[in-house]
Amino acid sequence: MRRFEADGLRSGPSPERHPDHLFVSALRTRMLFSCLVDADFLDSEAHFDPAGAKQRVVPTLQAELALRLLLDHLHTKSADGPVNRIHHHLLADCLAAAERPAGFFTLTAPTGSGKTLASLAFCTAAHCSLQRKTCCGRCPTLPPDHRRHSIHQHHRTDSASVSRRALRA
Repeated sequence: MRRFEADGLRSGPSPERHPDHLFVSALRTRMLFSCLVDADFLDSEAHFDPAGAKQRVVPTLQAELALRLLLDHLHTKSADGPVNRIHHHLLADCLAAAERPAGFFTLTAPTGSGKTLASLAFCTAAHCSLQRKTCCGRCPTLPPDHRRHSIHQHHRTDSASVSRRALRA
């Protein structure tokens, strides 16, 4: 701030922050910094190494093929035993949720229940059926009844509000 003030710049009083908001501010700052660093790197590469930048090709997602390969792999897994039954049930629920109208979804399930592959199947199937953008994030908290899983569709369409609520949790 001394340099800021030495340059003749003034800022208003800093708002008081609740200790819980410090984590959110730190996370937001890190995410913004990461975006800026990535953008700067790509912009610098385009300026200093145009040939190299042209080689940076992002392939198009072949969602139907990806989903078929994923489901073929998952269907080779045994359904015997309580854990495998939970995996299959969670996958079926995620695929059913992918057919719902567009919105924000959360998936809560205990560790070892197959969330990673089931959420990948959900995102890929949702992309296939509706051609919509889907953002998946992991939340380390357990649901109230941590022996079960739940897929919940949020009916708010304001992505900023949903993101803020998720960061506060």
